[in-house]
Amino acid sequence: MEQIKKEHFDNLIQKQNKVFKKIILLLCVCLTILFFIIALILVINYQFQVVKDSELYNGSIILFVFSGTILLLGLLIYFFLPTKANYEKYKKRVNKYGALNLYDMSITLEYQQKKIEELEERIEDIERAKGR
Repeated sequence: MEQIKKEHFDNLIQKQNKVFKKIILLLCVCLTILFFIIALILVINYQFQVVKDSELYNGSIILFVFSGTILLLGLLIYFFLPTKANYEKYKKRVNKYGALNLYDMSITLEYQQKKIEELEERIEDIERAKGR
C-alpha cells in the first residue's frame, strides 16, 4: 500500500510542478513582451522627437535589460526547477502538520479509496469462503 501511495504522490507532484513551471514561464514571457513593447515605444518616441530627451532613451535601455532579465529568470526556473519531490519529507510533513494542500488531500483520498477497495475485496472473499 505504501508503494501505491508513493507512486500517486510522485505522479501528482510531477503534474503540479510541470503546470507550475509552464505557468511561470508563460507569465515571464508575457511580462517580457510587455516590457519589451514599452521599451520599443520609448525608443521610437525618442527617435521621432524634435527635442531629444535622454531620459526616454535611458529608460528604454533599462526596460530592455529588465525584460531580458525576466525572460532569463523564467527560462532558468523552467529548466532547472526539479519535477521530483522527496516522499519522505512529504510524509514527515503530513504526519507533523496534517494534509496541507489540495494535492496532499488528493493523495490521501486516493490512498483511502484504494484501501476501501481492498477491504471490500477481502469482505467478498470472506463471505465466499463462509458460503462454501
